[in-house]
Amino acid sequence: PLFRADKIHTPLLLLHGDADSNVTPGESEQLFTALSVLDRTVEMVIFPNEDHGISGSWENRAGHRTMLLEWFDRWLKDDSTGWNLRWNEE
Repeated sequence: PLFRADKIHTPLLLLHGDADSNVTPGESEQLFTALSVLDRTVEMVIFPNEDHGISGSWENRAGHRTMLLEWFDRWLKDDSTGWNLRWNEE
């Protein structure tokens, strides 16, 4: 995806575990940076002590799944309430 970042126009949420050995966090960081430079809508959340599946701790697992739903609500239902409450945005 990094080498085709200019083709990405859909708002993108990157959720990554900092202990992921399958796809290193640096790959998400590079894509995040590329999309940010291109002024595309992108957010990135790094989960501590999580591997590829983000299913280690209950808190991270629940947060990951909830963030996905909040992101979809924001961009598919035009309802930013949950996402904004999580990040204290207006």
